[in-house]
Parts: sequence; C-alpha cells; structure tokens
Amino acid sequence: MSKFWDIKSKNYSRPSDTDTLRETDDILKKIADMGVCFDNRSIIDIGCGGGNYAIPLSMIAKNILCIDFSDGMLDILKEEVKKNNIKNIKYLKSDFKKFNTQKYYKKFDISFASMTPAVKSEDDVLKMEMLSNEWCVFIGWAGKRKNSLTERIIKAHNVKPFVPDGFGDVKKILKKRNIHFKSEVFETYWQNELSVDDALDDISATIKLDGAKPDRELIRRMLLDEFSSGRIISETYGRKGILVWVAN
Repeated sequence: MSKFWDIKSKNYSRPSDTDTLRETDDILKKIADMGVCFDNRSIIDIGCGGGNYAIPLSMIAKNILCIDFSDGMLDILKEEVKKNNIKNIKYLKSDFKKFNTQKYYKKFDISFASMTPAVKSEDDVLKMEMLSNEWCVFIGWAGKRKNSLTERIIKAHNVKPFVPDGFGDVKKILKKRNIHFKSEVFETYWQNELSVDDALDDISATIKLDGAKPDRELIRRMLLDEFSSGRIISETYGRKGILVWVAN
C-alpha cells in the first residue's frame, strides 16, 4: 500500500495549489462550524499525506505531529515545511496500525484523519480517541468517486472500479458504539493534467491495488486514443463526508 501512495505522490496536489487550498479552507470552515476549535491546539494528523491540512493549520495550531507510511508523501510535507519555514510541525514515518498509541496516550487535543486508508476499523477509531483529549475529526469518501477515463481502463482489465466509502464505514462504527457525532456530506471535483507516462504509472498503480496486473501497452494505447496530444486530462467527480465527535 505504501508503494501505491509513493507513486501517487508524484502527481499529488500540493497544499499551496489554488484549488486544493480553496477546498481545504472550505472544509476547515465546515469543521469549525461543527464546534471544533483548532486555535492553539495540539493536533495529530493521521495519514497526513503531503500536508494539505497540516500546512494551513500550522498557522493557528500550537503544534502538529504528522504521521504517514509513504516516503513520497512525507517528502512533499518536508518540502512544504521547509519552504514555509514552519516550526511547529513534526513528522514521523509510521503505519497507524503499528503506531505506539500508549506512548502518545491523550497527548493531543485533536485527532485528525483525512482521506486516508489509515482509519477503517473500529480499532482504528478507538486509537484516534485514545490519542485525543477533545475532538476526533474524520474526512473520507462518501460512496462516490467517478473518473470516466480511469474507469474505462480499469474495466478493460476486467476489474470492477472500487468506490470507497470511508465516511459511511466510520459512521457505522460510531452508530454501533452509540457515539454522538456531527456530520456533513458535500460534492467535490478536481482536474489533473498529466503526461502519458505519469498517467500510465498512476492508473497502473490503481489496477495493482485492485489485485490485477496492469497491461501497460493497453493502457498507453487507450490514453493516446483519447488524447493524441500526449497531455492527459483526468477529471474526477466525488463526494466526501466529514465526521466530528468528542473523544471519550
């Protein structure tokens, strides 16, 4: 799984990208409207990626510990921290499944996890709560992620495109445990422009993750059949959901 994210990191949005920053700001405002205050708070960012949330939050938070198991994603974060001369972010390469929860028990005010495979199970949710004194915040796919180009190529490999619903999964866990939460669901869209080679690597990684062997020549042909210029335009329409609850 970490190799998948290392490949994804090559074309992943940076925290300072205009569209990324706009959506991040909108989502943080939604979370604030749900009652979560990040000001002068200690935060753990689980599956932090390239720091899309940690970087803007660093301007108001007391300190942030960012953890991720992908070297590629952490490299983006390190570049952003250095570029912006940020002093209150620390980072740690770690698989959340193996993260030393006891060492950091209740060390943070807020456990934060966004668009990450790190939080899926009830044990993962409990670990989030063990790390936090105040709030837990989870952002995940909500049953819709449609990219027609990628889907056509995946289907050509006789693989059914996977539609993630991390929001729904965590929501079910909270309901099962009778945990009160606040939630909001919203639509999202983004567009990437990639070279043929970058698109080929990206789609191949997705097919591998789905358990199939990518036919790279087939993928290349399908890409060039649609984009003869060699510049691939990839559009994704999705739905995300936010969950906020008080840590027990």
